[in-house]
Amino acid sequence: MKWSILAPGDTRWLSDMAAVLGDLLDHEVVEATTPRVLSSVDGVVLCGDETWRKKIVAEAVAAGTLARAAVEYARDGGLLLAIGSGFGAACNLGLLPGDVLENQPGGFLSRMVGLRVEGIANPWAQRAMVGDVWEMPVRSEASRFVAPGADLDQLERDGLILLRYVDNPNGSARDIAAIMNRRRNVLGIAPHPENVVDASLVEPQWPGLESGRVFFESVADWVDEGAHRGPAESQR
Repeated sequence: MKWSILAPGDTRWLSDMAAVLGDLLDHEVVEATTPRVLSSVDGVVLCGDETWRKKIVAEAVAAGTLARAAVEYARDGGLLLAIGSGFGAACNLGLLPGDVLENQPGGFLSRMVGLRVEGIANPWAQRAMVGDVWEMPVRSEASRFVAPGADLDQLERDGLILLRYVDNPNGSARDIAAIMNRRRNVLGIAPHPENVVDASLVEPQWPGLESGRVFFESVADWVDEGAHRGPAESQR
């Protein structure tokens, strides 16, 4: 599978994600040098900090920017994975409903959380089963998903909630940790799947966690099958 990563340059966001995708998962990573690059990849990752989130949202207004190209890529049906502050950016860019705000109670949150898989008829969890519990870390001051009640109800009705917290750590509405758009090609996820692709990436007190590998292998399977070119039929 071929990815491109939109993240702050010369930071661990970019280097860590590239290392996980390229070295541990053996996927191809293409540097996002120009907007044209995004037309040649199977998936795009948005990840960064809150300063980067504001910057990419502002840049998306202008034609010819990578941020604008990422929005157009997603609206055309390309797979877009928005992690952490990238989740908030995807909301602010109009790709997903709601917003991602500061945690409640406030402060930086860094802990492993349990995530219940809510649906598998999508690119992101087809190797799982509904009800599986994945373990992933949350590492942010802003990871709390909020949305108007009508939007939350719509997410419920359409089966667009991918993951819920088993024990809500941040005050997210309805325990939501990850949501999709209606075509299921855009995913916003507050925890970090890239940090649990291999047991070597996690702390000694959490040995053997590889939920992220199941996650990314689900996406690769979807691409291999060609199913990413159209929306999933329904939630199974």
